[in-house]
Amino acid sequence: MILPTTPEPTVRPPSRIAKRSAFIFVLLTSIIEKAGTFNAPMDMAQFSWIVIYWILTLVDVVTFCVLLIKLVTLLGSISFERLDICDVMENNIIELKPKATVKYIGANYMRCIDSNHSILEKKYDGFNTCVRLLVVNVVLSLILSFVCAFISMN
Repeated sequence: MILPTTPEPTVRPPSRIAKRSAFIFVLLTSIIEKAGTFNAPMDMAQFSWIVIYWILTLVDVVTFCVLLIKLVTLLGSISFERLDICDVMENNIIELKPKATVKYIGANYMRCIDSNHSILEKKYDGFNTCVRLLVVNVVLSLILSFVCAFISMN
């Protein structure tokens, strides 16, 4: 007798966005980790480089946190406006002349389209802001890597 088997759940591979976010997170954590390995500053120049490093690290972490919060809020659900045909039935628009019915339905449809378009434009603007924050985050991380190398050389 053969027993039925349950299919194994499929595991989806991580998306490109998840891989990039993981790379940035690892880069950021390594930057924070390196900050604890600096020796005590010997002169004022090295002290100023360490202060610059800490300030840039703080800005980098804040930028990354704002980016994550904004992405989480942007990836939430959107409620679009829909053409309500029940409104046509309740107001007995069907009983009017065909031309008036078409005008009424067309006007409501265009209102829905315009409303949905403005909702999508706001979401796209938010995603564009996230891309800008991501660029700032990566550039700051690269600058921090160079500053870290410079501090370590002294």
